[in-house]
Amino acid sequence: MPFGPFDGGGGGGGAGKVEQGQGSGVIFSADGLVLTNAHVVNGANKVTVTLTDGRKLLATVKGADELTDLAVLKIEGEGENIPFPVAQLGDSEELSVGDWVIAVGNPVGLDSTVTLGIVSSLKRSSQEVGIPDRKVTFIQTDAAINPGNSGGALVNERGEVVGINTAIRAYAEGIGFAIPVNKAKQIMYELAEGRAIQHPYIGVHMTTVTPDMARQNNLDPNAPNELPEVYGAMVIMVLPSTPAYDAGLRRFDVVIEMKGARIKNAGDIVSQVDECMVGENVPLKVLRAGRVMDLSIRPRDVLEMRQRQQLQQQQQRQQQQQQQGGGWLPFPGESQMPPGGSGGPPNTPPPGRGGGGNSSPHRTPGRRFGGGGLPGLPGFPGLP
Repeated sequence: MPFGPFDGGGGGGGAGKVEQGQGSGVIFSADGLVLTNAHVVNGANKVTVTLTDGRKLLATVKGADELTDLAVLKIEGEGENIPFPVAQLGDSEELSVGDWVIAVGNPVGLDSTVTLGIVSSLKRSSQEVGIPDRKVTFIQTDAAINPGNSGGALVNERGEVVGINTAIRAYAEGIGFAIPVNKAKQIMYELAEGRAIQHPYIGVHMTTVTPDMARQNNLDPNAPNELPEVYGAMVIMVLPSTPAYDAGLRRFDVVIEMKGARIKNAGDIVSQVDECMVGENVPLKVLRAGRVMDLSIRPRDVLEMRQRQQLQQQQQRQQQQQQQGGGWLPFPGESQMPPGGSGGPPNTPPPGRGGGGNSSPHRTPGRRFGGGGLPGLPGFPGLP
């Protein structure tokens, strides 16, 4: 379903100027809960949902999670007496490379557009996709995805939603990405209740090690360390004041097992950590200097860590300004941004443009969520 014009927060320019954008979404409950991308509704003051029958209804953002780029809306005022049509959610774990899929959405304002393609790859990491700050793996497809498709359904040949269309590879064709619907199903009802989603992290930089790689390293007389000739995930850096630091992990440790599961590459670690609970006691088997060691690690919430880091950085900046004398400090209630600043995060590209080779979630001016249905596929009224 397309989303109708909604007002984004803070459009620049003269007084009264309003920024608008558009996107797509999926109705997943008869009382009007809608699943979409967080970047579609980020900063929105008003959201309008357009259904397949032409109705335009206001909706409220119930919850959004930046790290998975998922959000849930609630259509206001209807659904109690006349239930909304609901999309059928499938199982993204059943997908195979080569399966037929259809992208449904509202590209550049064209309601109820469907494009056909196949599953090109599965479990693409956020690093591979080019958006490393996301805590999700992606379905890659060559079904055409364009600005306005964000938040719309990727469906299988049975008309079941298997993904939420999210991003495209900049400066390329036929390379689009969708969030697996199983990931959405894990958190969408928590988002509907307005709860913050916890994301575990352990605080290491890792790389994959293989027997061939280790042998090449061990033949090099200038190699900093001898590596075990196994498959695993090698620690490159342990960040201070993190669960990995507290657990005693060290550089060049090779993790070969986590929670009883064999670790063959760095991606396996990411997947295992994502499945952990914050605060859970997680056993590890590590190779260090030829010995197998048993360690235990307790993941923490990444958002709490980021907030703590931001507070520490802010305090450090204020201390530096006070030490320099005459530095700018905000009055109570003022922004922490110095005069003349842009207000955006540093090094943020302008909207609608990604760096070379990066993926970009699509947003277009004049954001619309509309419910263009999927003709011929049952259960899909209300899809973009």
